[in-house]
Amino acid sequence: MPSYSSLNQRHPSWNESRQCELRGLYEGGEKLERLYPTILPRRDRERPQRYEVRLKEAQYRNYLGPIIDYFASMLFVSRTVSKATLDEKLVEDPGEYWTKFRDDCDREGTDLDDLLKFVLTDAMVCGHGWIRLHQPAPSEEPVTNVADFERLGLGDCWLEHLEPSAVLDWDASDDGRMLWAVTHELTAKRRGLGGDRKLITETWQHLTPEAVETYAITYESDKRPKPDDEVPLVGAPVPHRFGLVPLVCLELPSALWVANRLRSPQLAHFRKTNALAWSLATSCYAMRQYFVGSPEEFSKVVNGAGYEIVLGIDEKAEWDAPPTDHFSALDTEIKAEKDEIFRIAHQMALGVDNNAAAVGRTAESKASDLQSTRVVLVAISRIVRETIEYTLDLISGARGEEFTWSVEGLDDFAALDAAAFVENLKLLNDAGRTIPSKTFQIAVNERTAELFLPHLDEQTKTKIREEIRDGTTDPAEDARLDRELELASAAALFGGAEGEAPAGTERPGEDPPAPKPPTGGDRGRPKKR
Repeated sequence: MPSYSSLNQRHPSWNESRQCELRGLYEGGEKLERLYPTILPRRDRERPQRYEVRLKEAQYRNYLGPIIDYFASMLFVSRTVSKATLDEKLVEDPGEYWTKFRDDCDREGTDLDDLLKFVLTDAMVCGHGWIRLHQPAPSEEPVTNVADFERLGLGDCWLEHLEPSAVLDWDASDDGRMLWAVTHELTAKRRGLGGDRKLITETWQHLTPEAVETYAITYESDKRPKPDDEVPLVGAPVPHRFGLVPLVCLELPSALWVANRLRSPQLAHFRKTNALAWSLATSCYAMRQYFVGSPEEFSKVVNGAGYEIVLGIDEKAEWDAPPTDHFSALDTEIKAEKDEIFRIAHQMALGVDNNAAAVGRTAESKASDLQSTRVVLVAISRIVRETIEYTLDLISGARGEEFTWSVEGLDDFAALDAAAFVENLKLLNDAGRTIPSKTFQIAVNERTAELFLPHLDEQTKTKIREEIRDGTTDPAEDARLDRELELASAAALFGGAEGEAPAGTERPGEDPPAPKPPTGGDRGRPKKR
């Protein structure tokens, strides 16, 4: 049996203090306030009482958290579409299980995109995001065919989002495949209405490509196990059908680890902001200075709000205000740190003030500002798609299916350039330009619908796209019909044969239209569709 210390060994990449700090910078609030003594250190020769007051008055302006949430929100602005292929042929209906799995992937009603959004957020904060795969327990009934397998729900796998701190250690092969992993869970259940939560249970799971081993130990909170204490195995190892370790890691490279990149400027901004606030709070009040003739006279001066002060003939009092030059320097540095945060995050457009110059920028300028953001989102979306495909392939293997999955989406970012897109359309319309392409018109109409209704469910969006394709006419064909209508109208106006323009009405360099035989009524007259 493994010892308590061996089960709790951490992966070399794990830095607990740094992870707590990054999580605190992302969430803010109480989690970060507990770290104030660390990230807002005591100054040299600062009195303890004064330092405690400074910590209590400290405030945190969170830019890191909204930037990460912005990335995650823009990436999942549209739902992903998972397509299964079998022998390189598209499978139109993979089965009822996959339809339900799409809307409830963790047996708690969580949509697959929502779960991936949580995992991606973990990866942008901590560097890693984790998904644990589960399969139903073996059935006591004999399974002789596929119908029994489906009826008993033995292939109804589900996912679990694990916090980064819950995965203690792991190892991978040269090709990146995970060889084994150890997860950890700690619970403190209350023992009845009159009990407490001093009874601690720690559970470890050793995941391998063949089976899952579970170890657990229970103890009182004041009797923590010793490092050499052995932890017993709970039951026998449980085999699984995934074929690989049932744990998926969404790992971002250092260039896309957003919280780690923004940590230094965010901390610098936090410290300078509080330095300015503390300086203002301690020196913004002018101080009265008394000028008296002797120490004996000074001892008679009563100082304090609400007291009456009597000065002699040769005595005087003045007000002395603190210097203000350093306030301007601090304010400049704070703005510089804020700009640095958005620059590093490739989000300079979000850091621009909403003044007249910013609002009046052209669509081309706005698109240029957003291009760096698009590059980052495309790079992240590629990693997320690969993670989803790998997860779906593992589940298909456990279900005995030979599907190969491909994921589409995560690269639309429709709302990202909404203003620039609409402005460009307006410029095109004002110029009277029409691009003679039905495919172009369909793409424009679909993009416009996505811009105004980005949060519709995928079924409704699919129906809208189908109606757009069916209802969009060919601009070139429309132009030809308009020309025929103009010619027919000109012929009727100048007395020519119906459907034939009078001589001289054709444009230079244009062949005259072929004459058409007259027909009764309006049935032969071309009409605009």
